[in-house]
Amino acid sequence: MRRAGSHFSNNYRLRSGIFYMYIFLLLSLGLRLWLPGLLRPDPEMLLEEDSAFISWLHQQDSLQRLQESEAQLPGKSGQPTLTHKAPNKPQRSKQDLNTASATELQAVRGIGPILSKRILKFRDALGGFLHESQLRDVYGLSPEVAREAMKRFTIVDAPDIAPLDINTASKEELSGLIYLDWNMVNEIVRYRNAHGNISKPSELAQLLGIPQDKIDRIALYLQF
Repeated sequence: MRRAGSHFSNNYRLRSGIFYMYIFLLLSLGLRLWLPGLLRPDPEMLLEEDSAFISWLHQQDSLQRLQESEAQLPGKSGQPTLTHKAPNKPQRSKQDLNTASATELQAVRGIGPILSKRILKFRDALGGFLHESQLRDVYGLSPEVAREAMKRFTIVDAPDIAPLDINTASKEELSGLIYLDWNMVNEIVRYRNAHGNISKPSELAQLLGIPQDKIDRIALYLQF
C-alpha cells in the first residue's frame, strides 16, 4: 500500500509539474507576442498621433498670435492705448504790412535797417500796399526774403485807391503809377489807338517794355 500511495503521489506531482510548465510556456509565448506590440506601437498609429499633435501646436500658435494682435487694438486690452501726438505749433497771426514799423520788418531774417527803410519808402510811394506780393518790387529785396516776409505780414487795411481806366486815362495819369515809366505809357497809348480797347491784363504782355512778371501787380491799379 505504501508503494501504491507513493507511486500515485509521484504521478500527481509529475502531472502537476507538466501542467504548470505548460501554463508557463503559454504565458511566455503570449508575453512574447503581446509585449513587442505594446512597447513598439504601430507606425501608422504613431503617424496619426504625430499629425494630430502638430495640428494642435499650429492651432495654439495661431490662437496666441490672434490674442496678441487683438491686445494691440484700442479698447481690446485692459489698459488704455497710448498714442504720441506732436505738439501743436502756436498759430502766429500776421501783422498788417501797411502799419508795420522798420523794427518789426527787421524781425524777418534778411531784412536789415537799409531794406526796412526801402520797404517803408516804397509803401509811401504806392500810397500803401494793395497786396503783400508787392514786396517783390522793393529794390534789393531777394525773392527768398520777400517770401519770408509774406509769411509774417499781410494786408489787413488796404488803401482806398481808385483804379485808372486803362482805355481812357491820359498819359499824365498813367505815368503817375509807380510801375509805369514814360516808355510804357507811350506803348499803352499807341497800342490802344491802333487796336482799340485793352480788355484784359494779359494783353499787356504784347506791349513792348511791359515786364511780364509785374503785370499782375500793375493790374491792381488799372481798370479794363
